Amino acid sequence: MYPAGCPGALLNQDPPDDWRVDGLAAVHCRSLGLSRIVDRLRLSRRLEAGHRRVSLSQVDLGPLIAERSQALEAVTGRMIVVEGPDDLQTVFGDSTALVTIIEHLVENAIKYSPGGEPVRVSVTFDHTDVYLAIADEGVGMDAEQLAHCFEKFWQAETTDVRRFGGTGIGLFIVQSLVEAMGARIDVTSELGQGTRFVVSVHRHAEPVPVAPDETSQDGAKQFDGGRSMIHEFTKQIGGPARPDA
Repeated sequence: MYPAGCPGALLNQDPPDDWRVDGLAAVHCRSLGLSRIVDRLRLSRRLEAGHRRVSLSQVDLGPLIAERSQALEAVTGRMIVVEGPDDLQTVFGDSTALVTIIEHLVENAIKYSPGGEPVRVSVTFDHTDVYLAIADEGVGMDAEQLAHCFEKFWQAETTDVRRFGGTGIGLFIVQSLVEAMGARIDVTSELGQGTRFVVSVHRHAEPVPVAPDETSQDGAKQFDGGRSMIHEFTKQIGGPARPDA
């Protein structure tokens, strides 16, 4: 007999209507979560393979921040405080990449401040750059976590933060998209005091330096992480571990 609210309750003989609704809601929520994991794993693989395709143009950042903050506040029920000038001008970036960056950083801030503290999104600018800061008052990171936080899957293998869930690729994706726009991301954190990420985006077009990396003859960066991607996905959905993964 499966308890109420468990997806397995749908397998009970003639479950009550409220159990059926709760079970379907749980299935729907889990399917959305798995879809997001798959999307992020696919994006992560493309980024690691060197396929960092962004379309740079002048983007009005203010509406993007307001729309995504309001949407995440409605979905999570958490307070997201947005601060910034009313006359914020455009940035030179990619709108899709910026939305992804905002969502990942705000979601992280919410996840790692389980006490319900407000998340703050603030914007400042100078003559050359716009600075987007996302800050929380949550669990924070120690020096080792801070040094490795942008590494792919590193967080997923760290036992003391595993209780918060996630795939450990969000910050890898964020850093990759930031670099693809020729922008910069910095982070400061302290255990028990919260974390603050700052993304610096150029206000106008500038030459974007391309970092040298190992490429194949056709110019594509070598990538051999297919098995590790499958292994991580299998872990996320609770499947058995492969002995050769």
